[in-house]
Amino acid sequence: MNHSTQQDNIDNNSKAESNEEDERKGLHDYRKTDLDLEIERELQEMMENDDKEVKKENKRFKLFSFLAMLVIAIMAIIRFIHKMI
Repeated sequence: MNHSTQQDNIDNNSKAESNEEDERKGLHDYRKTDLDLEIERELQEMMENDDKEVKKENKRFKLFSFLAMLVIAIMAIIRFIHKMI
């Protein structure tokens, strides 16, 4: 039992090291520094936050466009009815 627990710990450690190595691997066998990794994380966070703001702006734009289309359609219908009378 003790041997399997030690083996599991070794496997977990090797997986963690493997994940860290994969994360640090850059272009052309360049190894990313801690600063590179931190900058990368911050950029990902900024991109996630910007996505939320962009979605809000897109919703506002769609709503404004729909309202403008609705007003134009109503004006066209009124004009058509007025000419028919």
